Amino acid sequence: MKILGLNSAYHESSAALVVDGRVELAIEEERLSRRKHGKEARVENPDELPLKAIAACLEAAGGEVDQVAYALEPGRRRVGGDPYPLEPDSWGTEAGESLFEAALHRIPEHLGRPVEFLSHHLCHAASAFYPSPFEEAAVLVVDGIGEEATTWLGRGNGAELELLEEIPYPHSLGFVWERVAVYLGFAVYDAPKVMGLAAYGQADRAMPALNRLLRVTDNGFAVDAKLARFRSGDVQGLEELFGPRHQAGQSHLEPRFSDLAAALQRRTEEIVLGLARHLHGLTGSSNLAYAGGVALNCVANARLEREGPFEALYIPGAAHDAGTAMGAALELAHRRGATRRMGPLTPFLGPAYQTEQGTLTDDPAGEAAFCLSQSQLVGWFQGRLELGPRALGHRSLLADPRQRDLRAVLNDRVKHREPFRPFAAAVLQEHAGDWFELPSKRPGALASRDLMLLAYPVRDERRSSIPAVVHHDGSCRIQTVSASTDQLFHRLISEFYRLTGVPLVLNTSFNDSEPIVCCVEDAVRTYRRSGLDALFVGDRRL
Repeated sequence: MKILGLNSAYHESSAALVVDGRVELAIEEERLSRRKHGKEARVENPDELPLKAIAACLEAAGGEVDQVAYALEPGRRRVGGDPYPLEPDSWGTEAGESLFEAALHRIPEHLGRPVEFLSHHLCHAASAFYPSPFEEAAVLVVDGIGEEATTWLGRGNGAELELLEEIPYPHSLGFVWERVAVYLGFAVYDAPKVMGLAAYGQADRAMPALNRLLRVTDNGFAVDAKLARFRSGDVQGLEELFGPRHQAGQSHLEPRFSDLAAALQRRTEEIVLGLARHLHGLTGSSNLAYAGGVALNCVANARLEREGPFEALYIPGAAHDAGTAMGAALELAHRRGATRRMGPLTPFLGPAYQTEQGTLTDDPAGEAAFCLSQSQLVGWFQGRLELGPRALGHRSLLADPRQRDLRAVLNDRVKHREPFRPFAAAVLQEHAGDWFELPSKRPGALASRDLMLLAYPVRDERRSSIPAVVHHDGSCRIQTVSASTDQLFHRLISEFYRLTGVPLVLNTSFNDSEPIVCCVEDAVRTYRRSGLDALFVGDRRL
């Protein structure tokens, strides 16, 4: 049975193909269209389908699928409840929600076939539990909003998922991050920038004001809707709490901005830990599968692994909305009797591309490692495209972590992003514990450490050796690399280790203010524009 899963309800539009319960292809529309997030989240456009991603899935399916699943359920969104004026025809108004519903109901017409609409959070849960290594697990989803809820607590057992509790809108942790990002002068989906900024602030100074906006409760958290003003489009409530919003030309490192980021980060960690403990009490499980946009917070994830009540933790690489297309297809496949295929699932689920350009080389990994050892910047394009927001060695930009000044070069001249943004490291799995402080008394998030979803303290004696990947707080987001999961990338890092004595490389996404490169043409264009020293595509050097 071939099932096509779709997500385009809000943003991160995507499509996935599941055949007999196995994920065969999954890709985000932005990688093909080159439009960040695939589309804007507007009330009138949930039927703006990921047509290029759908075409890729249909090609992989041989031109036809048996069923289609969509990652949102019509008829469950609520009107009203916001204690401030709303713009006409906007989210939360009767007219706006009617536009949204009408667009959802047009999707079967666009596709020319019936569509199975599934709960958004159930699809998130399916994307985490079904590919996990667990036979049974507690399941947690935390994001901005699904239909009417913002947080989903449940359990998975075999090929079934069960909802236990939900937290309703307006109590949304994901939306708090979006509004704070806007207040700080970033775009609405720039939560990673807020997380990076948090390392520079002192949370205690902003926490009294944040307590008025966002509180921890016995079974989760609560948001003051009058101050949050999620659907108003303004940040008046945040300005009341924290002063005037960030203006162009102001430094983000001003204490009142970085302190707010630090306080929000700390409160998020407290909320995630509280939700985990509550869910553990409801299920008694030793395992947790965790998804939703908030599950991309690598600092909170590491604290959940370290201090949380669960022995083992799995977070999928596409924990954000792009993963719900895959989750929708998996959920429908299991409802139709597919045999569950326990994971963890490879993140390399997109298409592969080849080229005849460049010089054929017998040892691309060895040549790339030598370039890195000479402080050159390397584009690394190999195999199938990653699913999710992290480049994991198939569409990566690599650099020498020993060179402190490379961080400024990458941020300023190559990636064109804020100077406080940190860089991640891809480290040989067998040496990770020698360089980073990893939890060792239980399995923890071992199954997700190769997905760049957790940040760990760099060991004190190692920090001076790899300054380009050590963040302001002494931590580093890491990707562990094993020969069994990526033999070529493992060989590259191993050769760099032989040349330098350092078993890791700086690994960031191969892009420049755009989606991660998808095809060879994207890679060549970005390579030429960004001033990289070398580009390796398959077994060719350009």
